[in-house]
Amino acid sequence: MTILYFQIVIIFTLYIASLLGKKSLVVACAAWTLFTLATVFFSGLILLQLITIWTCYAFFKPAGRNTETARPSKIESGETTVLSPLQPVSSAGRPVSKLFEIPPPVGAVQRKLDSVNNALTSFTDSVSLRMTVNSATQALQHTVFTEKLGIEHALQRAQTALKLRAWREQRGEEDWAHFQEAHARFSKLLKPPTDVAVAKPSPGWQFPDFTIAPGPDDADLTNTLAIAAKIRSLQSERDDFLREMVRQIWNNDPLRIALQDELNKVGGAQTWDSLCRIAAEKNKSSARLSFGALLRTITTQATDSLPPESAIDEALTPRSILTSAAEIEARVKALELPYLVHFTRVENLPSIMQHGLCSITTLTEADVGFTANDRLRLEGRPDAVCLSVSYPNEKMFAHYRWKAPEQAWVVLVIDRSVLWTLNVAFCNHNAADHRIRQQPLDDLKTVSAFDNLFNPVQGLPSREESKLLAFDPTDVQAEVLAFDTVSPDLIKGVVFSDASSQHNFRHCIGDRRNLVNSEGRGFLGARSYARKRGWTY
Repeated sequence: MTILYFQIVIIFTLYIASLLGKKSLVVACAAWTLFTLATVFFSGLILLQLITIWTCYAFFKPAGRNTETARPSKIESGETTVLSPLQPVSSAGRPVSKLFEIPPPVGAVQRKLDSVNNALTSFTDSVSLRMTVNSATQALQHTVFTEKLGIEHALQRAQTALKLRAWREQRGEEDWAHFQEAHARFSKLLKPPTDVAVAKPSPGWQFPDFTIAPGPDDADLTNTLAIAAKIRSLQSERDDFLREMVRQIWNNDPLRIALQDELNKVGGAQTWDSLCRIAAEKNKSSARLSFGALLRTITTQATDSLPPESAIDEALTPRSILTSAAEIEARVKALELPYLVHFTRVENLPSIMQHGLCSITTLTEADVGFTANDRLRLEGRPDAVCLSVSYPNEKMFAHYRWKAPEQAWVVLVIDRSVLWTLNVAFCNHNAADHRIRQQPLDDLKTVSAFDNLFNPVQGLPSREESKLLAFDPTDVQAEVLAFDTVSPDLIKGVVFSDASSQHNFRHCIGDRRNLVNSEGRGFLGARSYARKRGWTY
């Protein structure tokens, strides 16, 4: 608070100086600048005060005055003197050589005072909001910090235990017995006497709870959103720390086992479970077969199950092209492809939950109101719903959010069975791309078209470089066109772009899983960033 009060004093003195004139304001700004550079040693505070000083100068400096100089220009013709029309004249008809000025508007000072008051009010509100957020999340911050500290100490003890074990194996049991005896003796000497006050033992291990409890109906929405954002930030910081711990220890079996023992001793079993969960997510992709290996396995199995060539009608589809829904289902399950997604404006959500995810043609024929994202539909398929595999089309989604920053969005998470139960086409690029539009629609409905979603694409980074999961299409703009309505029961989850929309539309989504991804995070960020951080829905 001392820093805040000091900035207010600077603002007030500069305002007083501005009332005395521009020179006084310049002198005051220069004096405060010299004082800051001479007495303040913390670089962050120096920068803050310089910004305050010279922002106030730009804000308070007097506006230029409108003046006109009376020029004693005259034209003499005989005994007659003709005065310039801009030259002021006295009551006696004589020219006046002094300057005349237009006074500032009557309300100029009041407007400056209002501006200063608004700026101070905004600054005070910002500080108040930060204090409110810190107060609301103080306990969670303490828990996250102590858990991090506890993990670091447990790791140190685990490393020490391994060193002692190695020393014992090297030196033998006799030296180990001498060590234990010396350790017990010194521990007894270092033990404080009974009459000396001893610090209370620390409480048991605390596991952070990131659940955002719903506030009262009349709670300030701004505070609620800020607190939710802070909680998500703390959770992200904790996950980053746990990922770093997993990176350090998971390939070292003795250290991993020793750390587990140390955490269990102090009641950190839940924290160990979190480490195991993050390790499983990190190693999940490497445990999967590559798509090429999966494709060879599935194709071999399918080939073995087909009848001999002599029994196949030549009019049927060739053996090399698998077109049945069962083959699509087998591929999807082998890839562990989890879901499809579709993004839309939040105001469409009630209608979608009532009628399902319908194409523009179906909605128009049924006279159902909707707000379209793309009215051009350059791919020429208004009778289809555009879906994405495992992650939204980040380029198109970001483009729409940039065009309408005030618009709220939802990402619908859709059951993967759509891929083999509905009439769908597979586009390994954006459906409006000329490479897709020039292909016959029937060719996009084959298993071969599905396989192309995951094949390398010229001009794009390799799948390994992008750290793509086995079920991620190579091109993030790849699409699945569904020519049937996606019924509401196939929508399994909803991701909102803000907490306010989640609160306002929670009533229409039933018991489906729902959460918030703020701008730049989760489905509202880049797929490459999400994959490199190990994020999945």
